[in-house]
Amino acid sequence: MVLDLLSTDMYVSFNLKLAHRIGLHAAIYLGELLNINKKAIQKSKINENGYFKLDRNYIEQRTTLQSQEQKELDKALEDLSIINIDSSNKNLLKINTDALTGILLDDNSVLVDRIIQPIKKKRITKQEAILNNLKENIRTTNEELKKAYEEWIEAVIARQGWMSSACVREGQNVIDNYSNRDLDIALKIINIGASNGFRDLSWAINTYEKKCKEENKKSYQNIDYSNMKPAVIEDEVF
Repeated sequence: MVLDLLSTDMYVSFNLKLAHRIGLHAAIYLGELLNINKKAIQKSKINENGYFKLDRNYIEQRTTLQSQEQKELDKALEDLSIINIDSSNKNLLKINTDALTGILLDDNSVLVDRIIQPIKKKRITKQEAILNNLKENIRTTNEELKKAYEEWIEAVIARQGWMSSACVREGQNVIDNYSNRDLDIALKIINIGASNGFRDLSWAINTYEKKCKEENKKSYQNIDYSNMKPAVIEDEVF
């Protein structure tokens, strides 16, 4: 047990020169990305475009850098062209080794001005941590739909006090099946769920259907029949 705790598997390493150039946290994070990249190559888990998938929880366990901190580092490293992030999946990326080597070899003072400052670790509240974990279960690349789901999660937590990852996943299944991938319908129902704090989006669907029926009934009642002339049926020839 003691040997396991003291083994090299429990340590992380980083390039000292890189730490001076881009910051300690970024160097530690990038070192972990390089290790994951190596393992992905060995296990043939690199896609056709050279991207590999990140497990944010695994990286947090290895580095203590939380998911949001990792994403902030992603943006900074991408700005320096050290990594490329897949536009459709923020957890897919590839490392630009040429750019990385260039940063290590180039002592130009202009580059020093672009050093990534160490991220000051912000102590997040338990509530914020719960919200972040729940939002990780949202599975859509549509930013408008993602935002709607995030607002729904926040509204439920604010009103009901709790929510689970299973609720988030099931809610998306309910919306996908009912809306048949119609974005407009999906957004309307999720908005109803958020407005009322419905943890179960089936209630939002019931409210949506009731609202549609009332609107249709109202529209029917507002039809003006006074100017309508009776239809004339001509003599039929048999």
